[in-house]
Amino acid sequence: MLLDLQELGELILLIKKQFGIDLSEYAKSSLQRRFHHLSVLNGLSSKPQLFEFIKNQTSKNSLVEKITVSTTEMFRDPGFWSFLRDDVLKTLAEKDSVSIWHLACSSGEEVVSMNILLQETGMHKKSKVLASDLNAYLLLKSEKAIYPERKLQTYKSNYSKIFEGGGFDSYFETDEHKQFRFKRNFLKQTDFSVFDLVLDHSNAKFDLILCRNVMIYFNADLQARVLQKLCDCLNPGGFLALGKNESILKSKAQNDLVPYHPSENIYRVY
Repeated sequence: MLLDLQELGELILLIKKQFGIDLSEYAKSSLQRRFHHLSVLNGLSSKPQLFEFIKNQTSKNSLVEKITVSTTEMFRDPGFWSFLRDDVLKTLAEKDSVSIWHLACSSGEEVVSMNILLQETGMHKKSKVLASDLNAYLLLKSEKAIYPERKLQTYKSNYSKIFEGGGFDSYFETDEHKQFRFKRNFLKQTDFSVFDLVLDHSNAKFDLILCRNVMIYFNADLQARVLQKLCDCLNPGGFLALGKNESILKSKAQNDLVPYHPSENIYRVY
């Protein structure tokens, strides 16, 4: 069941009224696919069934989890993390303190990756990391940093493409449930906070902001506003990392952002 634009508009209005989530400037085609997927998964064959299903969600977090895409893994795109280590962090190492913001951190694999990177480069103690997500439930998972053992080999393989040696295992401990947990002492420098990239604003300043594969779900106007919001949160000389399929074109932010590593979609403000 694929909603037409009028039906989609009605559903967006319902969600905003009932849960306070504004999806009006998300890409319509992306939302249509997400609601179609949601309908298939839950055996919903009509518009009334879908609307009733949405109305019956027990919480905002429950709804967000169902309609947003949370795809992440540790050290995903090893080339990106290698460049962060070899260039971006090496540049920021000259500062007395470093502030980093992970937006839409999902279940936290990217946040853990950054903490390992900071540890390996000797920058962990002087760095402060903020991890944020719209979904409070996912944010709690991110803070716990517990992952199923079946993912361990993939994460270890990604790590080995960036670092020599077998140091990956030293950051984790396993439990009786065949899960592996990131050691708590490595998350001491990280704060976790709910943040709605569309509605919320921050006055904090950061040296590195990672907002990867989030804005592909926004329309052009919202992308432009969010990019400007992120630019305003960067310290002079700060870096912004976007997903490979995201662009700063058609945004006023391109007046402030200078391409730093085009193939990895990393920009810098001066």
